[in-house]
Amino acid sequence: MQVKNIPLDVVSYVCGLKACSLAGAVDNGLSLHAEIGREGFEGDLTINNTLISMYSKFGWLTEAEDVFDMLHKRSVCSWTALIAGYSEHGYSELVLRCFEQMQTERICPNDVTYCCFLRACGIIKELDRGGKCHQEIVEKGLEKDTSIGTTLVGMYSKCGSLSQAQGVFRMLSVQDVTAWTAMIAGYTEQNFHHEALHCFNQMQHKCACSNTVTYICVLKACGSLGVLVKITDIHKEVVLKGFESDFTLNNSLIGAYAKCGSFQDAWSLLNNFPAQDVVTWSAMIKGYAVNQESDMAIECFHRMLNEGLKPDAVLFLCLLTACGHGSMVLQGQDFFNMMGCVHNIQPAPEHLNCMVYLFARVGLLYEALTVLEMLSPASEGTWLSLLSACKIYGEQELGLRCFQQLVELNPRDATWYVIMSDIYMSDGKLDDALGVERMRLDARAEKKPAISTIELNHKTYEFLVGSGQYTESPVFSRNLWRKMQINGHIPDLDTCRIYYF
Repeated sequence: MQVKNIPLDVVSYVCGLKACSLAGAVDNGLSLHAEIGREGFEGDLTINNTLISMYSKFGWLTEAEDVFDMLHKRSVCSWTALIAGYSEHGYSELVLRCFEQMQTERICPNDVTYCCFLRACGIIKELDRGGKCHQEIVEKGLEKDTSIGTTLVGMYSKCGSLSQAQGVFRMLSVQDVTAWTAMIAGYTEQNFHHEALHCFNQMQHKCACSNTVTYICVLKACGSLGVLVKITDIHKEVVLKGFESDFTLNNSLIGAYAKCGSFQDAWSLLNNFPAQDVVTWSAMIKGYAVNQESDMAIECFHRMLNEGLKPDAVLFLCLLTACGHGSMVLQGQDFFNMMGCVHNIQPAPEHLNCMVYLFARVGLLYEALTVLEMLSPASEGTWLSLLSACKIYGEQELGLRCFQQLVELNPRDATWYVIMSDIYMSDGKLDDALGVERMRLDARAEKKPAISTIELNHKTYEFLVGSGQYTESPVFSRNLWRKMQINGHIPDLDTCRIYYF
């Protein structure tokens, strides 16, 4: 058209800008924008909305904001184009601020605007604002919209409100792969791995087709549960569907195999894949750490360095975890110092937690306390690591301090009461131990039964302590008892019950 000197109209410019956006053709997009100004179309709302969208796609959010700020009149499309840009590039706080400013100006959001807002609420765990948005959606009769409903499931799941996520999920008229995956991801993120696996099985039963994200989420659950057979089945599915070349999915498979201790399978995948990144090596190191093979974890680290890759914060977290499990204090301190001095990585609270665990594990309790006091505030898990070490090393005074901090953080968890009571009992202080037990009862902190899972003959068995007799499979239990006795362990099976799934 331009070669033949045919003048372009609004529709032509809009189509051209969209094409530049989709192709990532930055230079062409800039040329078109300049031409739009020369031809006198800079005041057209539709063109400006498309410009905002194009610049947002390029990641040029300052330019998108400049176009937006020059608009005399802004439509819902103007606001949504900018909000979608913020959402796409991870500026969740700006999404919320822009959305609320839009409503202040009495512009009614559309389905895309709502989805961007809800997604941002999920990312930064803004459950209250997400819940209010949900109410607004219901009032406008939009709750049955598939995209909005699915995004609501994801928002509630990410915020840890799984009951609300389930409620929205059940109400969906169409439960597509995105909705199922959001539910599975929610269970996995909140460490409800059994529920994630059950949800995945339901999804397959209802013939909903899994995508790569679904497999990544369920592999995380399988790795945490140690269900190797299920991982192998998923691996076969991945190959059958042609997903084996997906980089992120391949890393997830490596991580799942490694967590289960199936290092031959993990190495086979790693060596046969054309490329590895720091995530690949982190998965291997974490697998060795979980299986308490700390020397191999460190060997993996050096092998990665020889490949020319630079470690990141996550990889150092895996390394410090491995050092903790292996009681490798000197190596752990070296890696911790290496983070900042060599690789310019600022330690996060998670790294400090690992150092607390490492010092506490080897009995350096006051060194652990020094690191712990650098955390503001320290988490339950960190104080619990130190309290558990106080029990092992008979450190009553420091144990009491840890206990008091934990009760202040969460008075309803029975774990700290039990450990503190044990510390007093070990020191012969029965009255103090009974006093802690009374505190537990007053706080209504109930003991949670311990659960253990093992995999045998393509089945996963779950043991729940304190649930009565093991009536489901007496033959299996007798065989297990016999094997445990042979290995020198006399179990108390009167308090165990076995479940199948």
